[in-house]
This record gives sequence, structure tokens and C-alpha cells, in this order.
Amino acid sequence: MNTKGIIRRIDELGRVVIPVEIRKYLNINEGENIEFTINNDVILLQKKSTSKQNIKVLEDIDRTLSSVIDGEYIITDREKVLYSSNKSLIDTFMNNKLISFLNSKEECIKISNNIVQNKDLYLFIYSFDNNAAGFIVLFDVSDINKYTKLIKFLCIYLNNLLSIS
Repeated sequence: MNTKGIIRRIDELGRVVIPVEIRKYLNINEGENIEFTINNDVILLQKKSTSKQNIKVLEDIDRTLSSVIDGEYIITDREKVLYSSNKSLIDTFMNNKLISFLNSKEECIKISNNIVQNKDLYLFIYSFDNNAAGFIVLFDVSDINKYTKLIKFLCIYLNNLLSIS
């Protein structure tokens, strides 16, 4: 993407609009954090992943899941896998199988606002400002009812954590 030559005017409150082309290219959505850095006379704007800001918490969640879950799982933000119980699951996610699953209305059964299932996986959504921030996805678990309360709790915890960070 050629980003040279895009000019925006600062309004009376000191605001500037990030052009839609740049927001789409970098997948920047409403409610996301942008970090401002000054280097000499240059202002650098950088998209900050809220899940990166809370990496210690995600590591703790990964440890908890690995000690409790009898199946496979991944923890993602909206763009990539952050943690996985099995490296081959990363390929599954990156090959858009999960994304096509989410878009396939025939294969999905909506359980509640933040849980989606089909025969192969259960997807739990954690959010920030009512937008999906990421997913905890369970694959091939023997008894989902054993884990639902734990995963729901972890998603609520992540929702709350992201809203105060």
C-alpha cells in the first residue's frame, strides 16, 4: 500500500481522522488502541493489540487450560493464534477453516451470544467494547459441559480486563 501523500486536517479539538484505506489495510477498528510515539519531528501511530498488552494474563489462561482441558484448544486475538495446545491447530486457523466455519450458517449452531459450536469445535468469544477481541476455541473435547463454565468465566474475565486496560 502506498501511504505517501495522504493529508488530513486537524480539527478544532486536535483530532485527526486516520484514512479509511489505512484503517482497512491495518485492520484498525473502532474502539481499538493506537499508540503515539514521537521520534525527533516524526509522530508514529501504531496499532496496539489489547491482547498483547495483557500477555501475562493470556499465559496464565494458557497454563490453566493446559492443565484442565482434555482436548485441544487455541487462544486467538482477531488476527492470529496467540496460544495453542497443538501447533497443527495454528495451521487450521491460519488456513481460514475457522473463519469459513464462522461464516457457514448451515454448520453453526448458536448456543448463546458468545458461544458458537459445530460438530468439530466450540468457539467462545471474548470482546472489547462489544466487538470480538478474540476467541478461545476448543477442539475434540469429550464433554463440553465440563468446561463451559470455566471458559465462560475466562471470557468474562478477559472482557473485564480489556475494558479497563
